[in-house]
Amino acid sequence: SGIAPVRKMIDAGVPVGLGVDGSSSSDSGHLLNEARQSMLLQRVMSGADNLTARQALRLATRGGADVLNRGDIGQIAPGFAADIAIFNLNCIELSGTQTDPLAGLIFCGPVKPRHVLINGSWVDAHDGSTFEVTNPADETVIAEVANCGEEETKQAINAAVEALPVWSALPAKQKSSILRKWFELITANIEELAELLTLEQGKPIAEARAEIAYGASYIEWFAEEAKRIYGDTIPAPGPDKRIITLKQPVGVVACITPWNFPNAMLTRKIAPALAAGCTVVCKPANETPLSALILGDYALKAGIPDGVINILCGKTNEIGETLTASKDVRKLTFTGSTAVGKKLAADCAKTMKRTTME
Repeated sequence: SGIAPVRKMIDAGVPVGLGVDGSSSSDSGHLLNEARQSMLLQRVMSGADNLTARQALRLATRGGADVLNRGDIGQIAPGFAADIAIFNLNCIELSGTQTDPLAGLIFCGPVKPRHVLINGSWVDAHDGSTFEVTNPADETVIAEVANCGEEETKQAINAAVEALPVWSALPAKQKSSILRKWFELITANIEELAELLTLEQGKPIAEARAEIAYGASYIEWFAEEAKRIYGDTIPAPGPDKRIITLKQPVGVVACITPWNFPNAMLTRKIAPALAAGCTVVCKPANETPLSALILGDYALKAGIPDGVINILCGKTNEIGETLTASKDVRKLTFTGSTAVGKKLAADCAKTMKRTTME
């Protein structure tokens, strides 16, 4: 990534921030760093809070920075050996040897557009468009996310349809084990997830931590319930008959969630669907998509197969209408306003979808 004077970029209206440019197992692996660092550097350059560049870097690297003067060589973060550190009002430039995949190489430049998750891959909107995600506390831009619509939604639905036979056929114990791994990854990274949630949603950090734990508890619960989806044997009316019932996955489930609980409302919908053997297409609120995307990242790391979880956002009406019109989507679960819920329920009736409304 090239280094350019930050002040000039801000004056030109370009969202600028400290970003992360290091190897990662997925595109969304550094969502928190990019969002936090973008916000901090914008505050530095605008003079807000009287933060110096050094103080901003210290905050952006979780207090790990120890660079005292321009040109000093110091330890920037655990596992990251810096060999160049240049500080001035226009630019912060760092380069070094990355020994920890999570440490990242910090650079100055525009905020990176964030991709959405479709069929196990991080992809752009087909037309390349994005929308801004802002920190509600100071309205700084913390990310730009792919602005998806009808085409991307159809692509996500097709991915979920193709993944359904494989996921539903997995033994219950194996599904349970994968969901448990997802739960463990989330609980091991509560602080990271909580900070990201606070950045985009605005709730106090203590409440954000509580929501992450609350959301993870749904995954833990349904990881166990995946092993307890029992059928029934019913007394028959005659000796030559046997009546049994089996529970089978409904199919592809559409999940639409609000901005106020961007983590917990999504896990509460995804976890039971996956435990039952369904696949999902998720539409988080445009105000808070990053918490959803990072959940998708951890899901992939936990071993959930490609296409089982798809997450996209952007053109809300187009996405909603495509989900409700699709005959491949067999259930829709929604948390939000009464007016929107009524419209979704009416649209789902045309294809006889099952619905769960809150």
